[in-house]
Amino acid sequence: MKAYQHILLTTDFSKFSEVVARKAVTLAGHFNARITLLHVVKEYPQENTQANETLESSKDEDLNKNIIADNRQRLEAFARSIPILRMIPMITLSKESTEDVIIKVARDIKADLVIMGEHEENSVSISPELDTKKVQQKAPCDVLVVHADAA
Repeated sequence: MKAYQHILLTTDFSKFSEVVARKAVTLAGHFNARITLLHVVKEYPQENTQANETLESSKDEDLNKNIIADNRQRLEAFARSIPILRMIPMITLSKESTEDVIIKVARDIKADLVIMGEHEENSVSISPELDTKKVQQKAPCDVLVVHADAA
């Protein structure tokens, strides 16, 4: 069996994500693997009428830039709170589903393993609709889902 060399770790900045990240760091340490820390941001919708298209598009673009800047700061703070030595932070702005982005990024970076948390139904999360089963079925690599009740 080939050891994991590149782990894709997803985060929504929740407290539970910190638990998942610490487990990922421990696992990465055993394999001397690097970690790509991914946060997916939904692109602000650009549903415009033609009359206001240029103005609205400019507003949407500015809003998306602000959202990315804010989330970049949050990602950096999250990474500092977890001792990740070989870590690559990544924020992706997308209209696609979070699952599709995770699958695409895993493929693009040639990840050996995706690690993600599955939240309890009653928990508050930035991505409560995240379908971990879809990622498990379609990812090009192994997927480890950490369950909230097992953490």
